[in-house]
Parts: sequence; structure tokens; C-alpha cells
Amino acid sequence: MKFKLAALGLLLVAGSAVAPAHAAIVGVSEIVISNAFDTWLQVGEVEAFNQSTVNVIQAFGATASANVVGTWDPNSTPDKAIDGIESTTFPNIYHPDPSHEQGVQLIIDLNLPATIGKLTIFGRTDCCTYRDLYNVSFYDSFHNLLQTAQVDATNSPSGSVDFANAVPEASTWAMMILGFLGLGFLGYRKLPKSSASAFRLA
Repeated sequence: MKFKLAALGLLLVAGSAVAPAHAAIVGVSEIVISNAFDTWLQVGEVEAFNQSTVNVIQAFGATASANVVGTWDPNSTPDKAIDGIESTTFPNIYHPDPSHEQGVQLIIDLNLPATIGKLTIFGRTDCCTYRDLYNVSFYDSFHNLLQTAQVDATNSPSGSVDFANAVPEASTWAMMILGFLGLGFLGYRKLPKSSASAFRLA
């Protein structure tokens, strides 16, 4: 019995040590980006990297569209956000027309399911950088929501979210704590009676 408990404790500790905090998102077919403040959406470039640091947007020949029609400038079309050029100045960014300040979504169709470990969004640097906080949703080919994230480019030209190196989840911490508690309990049970009594008195 003690051997089984010890083995379980060791497995919990070891499992929590190797468990990914937030593993890369598998099976992503669509990325949807909106402004977190629900104001003008301005996106210079979007880069989505797999675990081999390949930008799948470029590698898969992704396409970009928006849920609204019209752009502020003839050049500020959705495809500007995925053209492979890290531009952060108007009009070489995506920017909807004056009648669509709110509720705008930039929709990136990857064409093929991809694994994404890191997402980077370049905002706008020649005006209104305070707007560049983005809500991002990742969907599979059946439009099931896989993951959401927020990317902040308000204080720098770009912002990123790294799914492979995020902080440990609560379940990971719980596994570690249970494992160590189990090992500690077994160590206490193995103490001689005199030592255990002294420990309780202390």
C-alpha cells in the first residue's frame, strides 16, 4: 500500500513537471481579431507561428476579410494585415471605413488546420496607439472555439501571446501539491513512534 502511494505521489509530481502550461493550439483554421475597446480596429500585420517558428499565415497562403464592407483608404484593406510586411503606418494597415467604428472583426482563414504556439500583432504607430489592444479567437474548421487571447500593442509596435510558455495552469499546481503532500505523508508515517510523538508534541 505504501509503495502504491509513493508511486502515485511521484507520478503526480513528475506529471506536473512535464505538463504544458498552455500547449500550442492544435487544429486552428480561422483567427478572428477585434478591438478590445470596441473602437477603430487598426492592424498592421498578423503573424502566427507554429512550434517550428514558421509563420503559418504566409506558409499556408491565408486570406483575410472583414465582417464589414469598406475601408478608410483604398489601400487599407484586410489583406494588408497578412501581406508579410510589418507595416505600422496608415494606409499600409487594415483600417475599416468611417462608418464602422465598432463591432469590426478581421477574419483570417488559414486554408489548412495549423498548430499555433505564438501569435504576434503589429498595431499602428503613427496615430492612436492606445487603441491597439486586441481580442483574438481561434477556431477549428467546424468553427468551434478553441482558445481566446488578448494581445497588447498599446505601448510598442507589436504585441505577442506565447501559448507554449504561459504560466502553469491551476490543475498543474494542484497536481504538484497533491504529489508533495502524498510524499510528505508517507515520510511522516515511516518515522519511529518516538520521533512521531516528539513531532506531534513540538
